[in-house]
Amino acid sequence: MLPNILLITWHDAGRWFGCYGNENVHTPNVDALAAQGCRFENTVSACAICSPSRAAIVTGRFCQDNGVMFLTNTVNNNRLHVTERHLARRLKEDFGYRTALFGVQHECAHEHVSEIINPDDRFGTDPWPEDAHISAENFERWLAGRAGEDRPFYAQIGTLECHMNRYYHGRRDLPTDDEHGVHVPPYLKDSPALRDTVRVLQGQLRQGDDAVGRILGALRDQGLERDTIVCMCSDHGVGLPRAKTTCYDPGTAVTWIVRYPAAIPAGVTVPAMTRQVDVLPTLFELAGLPVPPEVQGVSFAGHARGQRSDEPVAEAFSHMVENTRSIRTKRWKLIRHFRPGRPGSQSKGMEVVDAARHQDEQTTPPHLELYDLAGDPNEFADLAADPAHAATRAELDGRLWDFLLEHNDFLVNEPVNTDWQAETRRQLEAHCARTGRAAPVLD
Repeated sequence: MLPNILLITWHDAGRWFGCYGNENVHTPNVDALAAQGCRFENTVSACAICSPSRAAIVTGRFCQDNGVMFLTNTVNNNRLHVTERHLARRLKEDFGYRTALFGVQHECAHEHVSEIINPDDRFGTDPWPEDAHISAENFERWLAGRAGEDRPFYAQIGTLECHMNRYYHGRRDLPTDDEHGVHVPPYLKDSPALRDTVRVLQGQLRQGDDAVGRILGALRDQGLERDTIVCMCSDHGVGLPRAKTTCYDPGTAVTWIVRYPAAIPAGVTVPAMTRQVDVLPTLFELAGLPVPPEVQGVSFAGHARGQRSDEPVAEAFSHMVENTRSIRTKRWKLIRHFRPGRPGSQSKGMEVVDAARHQDEQTTPPHLELYDLAGDPNEFADLAADPAHAATRAELDGRLWDFLLEHNDFLVNEPVNTDWQAETRRQLEAHCARTGRAAPVLD
């Protein structure tokens, strides 16, 4: 019999969990989930905002190909291409799964849920519940109501916890937590404003973790732990300056945990670099299902089982709408700016360590930034202008251009209206000339 699949998604949580080394947060249920299964240590988000990163997870395809490059609830009416298939639809239509959606999803607009996700059951999906305990309670009831059903299920449960926009917009009734102290990221200056914000963030994490405990408890109470693949992902980094909406690691380093007692031993950690497009093929292989040929990700099922330790992914690409594109290897990060301003989340009096270079929206960044993550994990020392690293910069920039061209990223077709765009276009054409590739023709 096919296993059940439970996908838990977190808003804006990055890797802010105890099992990823954050000693100040209170996340015992997530930490236990990781200890009971596999924790991927080095997963990179497809995008630094919600909808594109989630679309990569549920399609196993790059954002440039699945169609979701922006938020899906914007005036752009951004959505998955009609030829794309959501994970829930594949499982339902191809393998007979009963599907259910609880709480937050952000890979499509509310009006497109029936078409794109097409769940058999849905609970609290419009509007999204602010407390994940509502979704946990709905899941408990739904799971109890299907007792004895032999049809496997796919349940997708999303939390609104850690989506800090509510806090920045003036809400002061959100839970706080500083029981284990307050985590001050090394890239941000310690300040009362930062500590107040992080207390709320940690409170959101604690509330969401409590709900995860209820969800996992419901599986246990129904005797479904062994035969259910539990997959937990965050979409991108936390809503702090120099994290969410940026292609620095705090914006693109994400959580990926999988527990499946029938096939995954407890306590597996995977240091290999992984991407969000790798989630779907991994779940399919773990479930014994054929991976669809159009999926662009790589299955890490063997790694999750503790049977493989190789590095099948050499590079991960991330983006932030029309602003930036990046390529990351295990050691290097190269960021290309397509606009002169640096995007960043709400600051509210918070400053990054190098405010002049990273915080001031009026500061014009270079077209390229280069970081050696082995010696500079916080991405403080930009090496793009260092002649000693010119070869590395050129190689990574070439690989980034190749990806954008091969996947027809809309920015390679962007009209030239500013001096910044003219210089970007010149660099693109120079790359095409070096590689014998025809540059996109602009209207």
